[in-house]
Amino acid sequence: MKKMNVILLILVFALSLSLTACGESSGNTPSNSDKPAVAQSEDMRDNDNEAPGGNDTTGNNHNESDGIYKEVGEELTDFFSGFESAMNVYEPAINAFETEDFEIFDAASDYLVSLAYIGNVASYDYTASPGNDEGKVREESGGVITFSQNLTRTKDGFNPNDKTGDVVSMSGSLDTSTNTLLFESSVQRDDAVITRMVTEAVMLSDGTFLVQLLNKPIPQTDRGIEDKGEAYFVRCGKDKLEIIKATFAPDVNFTYTSIEGKTDSTPEDMAQGYEKIRKTTAEGGEAKVEKY
Repeated sequence: MKKMNVILLILVFALSLSLTACGESSGNTPSNSDKPAVAQSEDMRDNDNEAPGGNDTTGNNHNESDGIYKEVGEELTDFFSGFESAMNVYEPAINAFETEDFEIFDAASDYLVSLAYIGNVASYDYTASPGNDEGKVREESGGVITFSQNLTRTKDGFNPNDKTGDVVSMSGSLDTSTNTLLFESSVQRDDAVITRMVTEAVMLSDGTFLVQLLNKPIPQTDRGIEDKGEAYFVRCGKDKLEIIKATFAPDVNFTYTSIEGKTDSTPEDMAQGYEKIRKTTAEGGEAKVEKY
C-alpha cells in the first residue's frame, strides 16, 4: 500500500501539472462569454474565519509569530505549507490502511488530490524565477493576493490530453485576513472549454481546513473511461480527517455552492446533491474507508 501511495502521488501530481505544462504566454484568453456562470453562496464570511495569531491584514508586516504566514511575498506557499502540515498528521494512518476490496483500493489517492492541486498555487509566489514565468501574474493589495495565468501551449504536453494550441487559464485569490484560498482553472480548445476545475480552501481560527475541489476532466470515452465530473470534500481538524469522493454530471458549466463562511460544514454537508462514492476517515491513528 505504501508503494502504491508513492505511485498515486506521482500520478496525481502529473495531472495537476497538466494545466500549466508545455506552453508559453501568448495573451490569448477565453472570452468572458465562454466562461461558465458560477452559483456562489451568498453567505457572508463570519468571525470564525479570522486569521489566527493576529495576522496583519495589510499583508505587509508579517513575522514569524503571525499565524501561518512567515514571509512577505510567500503567502501562497505558507498557506499550502499550513494545509500540508495539517494533513500530514494523518499520513501514517492513510499509509497503514489496507483492503482487499478493489472498489476502494485506490482510496489513498483521495488524500493526495487536494494536496497536489493546492500545492500548485505556491509557484505563483516565484513568478520571477527562471523557467517559472509562463504568463504567471501575482499581485497583492490590502492583504489579498491575486494570481493568474494565461498561456497557449506551443507543443503537446507530457499528458496525452495536453495538445498544441490549447489555451490554459487560471485565476485565484488568497485573502490572508480570512485565510480563504479560491482559484479556478480551465483549458480551451477550438474555442470551447474542454476541462474546468474549481478549488476552495479555508483555514478556520482553530486550524481546521475546509476544502472542496470540483473537476470536470477532458472526456476519455475512447479509452473506455466514463465521462463524469469529480468532486472531493475535505475537513481536516486536529483530531480527525474526513474526505468524501463524489461525482457529478459531466458538464464544464457546472455550478456550485461556495464554502466561504460555512465554518460548521462537514464533508457530508458539502457533498449534498452529488453522487457520493466513498468516505475516508482518519482519527486516533487509524483510517477507514466506507462505500456509499
